[in-house]
Amino acid sequence: DDIFSGNAQGMELSGATVSYSNVRWGWSYPYPSGSNISIDPLFTFENDGHLLPGSPCIDAGTNTPTGGLSETDLDGNPRVVDGDSDGKATVDMGAFEFNSAVSRLAISDSEFTFSCAKDGPNPEPQVLQIRNCNGGNIDWEIIENCPWLNVSPKIGTSSGSPSSVIITLDANQLDIGSYQADMLITSPGAAGSPQTVHVTVKVGRLLSVPQNFYTIQKAIDDANNGDWVVVADGTYTGVGNRDIDFRGKAITVHSQNGPETCIIDC
Repeated sequence: DDIFSGNAQGMELSGATVSYSNVRWGWSYPYPSGSNISIDPLFTFENDGHLLPGSPCIDAGTNTPTGGLSETDLDGNPRVVDGDSDGKATVDMGAFEFNSAVSRLAISDSEFTFSCAKDGPNPEPQVLQIRNCNGGNIDWEIIENCPWLNVSPKIGTSSGSPSSVIITLDANQLDIGSYQADMLITSPGAAGSPQTVHVTVKVGRLLSVPQNFYTIQKAIDDANNGDWVVVADGTYTGVGNRDIDFRGKAITVHSQNGPETCIIDC
């Protein structure tokens, strides 16, 4: 009762017998089985294996697998539920059992990382998605108390379609260094609630070429991990502007206004 959704085409599990499973690209080794399917499992999110309503994996497993069936899924919920409401309770394919009678809070990611330069522009916003991966609607709220972190909206209602929450930063309030903040997402009465989202911000120095450093390489040589080397408009050539070596540093090097106006001529 498995779901193989990230496998490469032509992948083989040597000696394996696969049945009642959803296998991307299909399964024919060592012999085909009519119990297998090959279709989008409709996961809640890419990193969340809970099933959405209408998933072909709901009630598509077997209640009598080799070795027996566990009583609960990975959430600790009953393993056999009539998820498609056809009057017959059959186990789902996958690690989690779908139950339309129980709302479940699901989020697209629990970790967000931003990086920017001191006195530079704020980093680009990022998007958190929230949804109810079972039937019906859920009301949710985001609780955070951080002066440099902004989320919008902070309250909402979500169904099977995801709601988008925009996460933005006011980096002008931050000095050089690393910062962390947590957001608590709650949905009263929903399974999976509450959930915590961790936000990390790394603020580095802004090293300008050619304002502060005559060549790109000289700026890189002076940079520390987390710093930003920003190259102004112009054409750069010669020693120090080609054959650039980052020296193994975790830094960002980019043009000030885009590649159309900033050229490294090798």
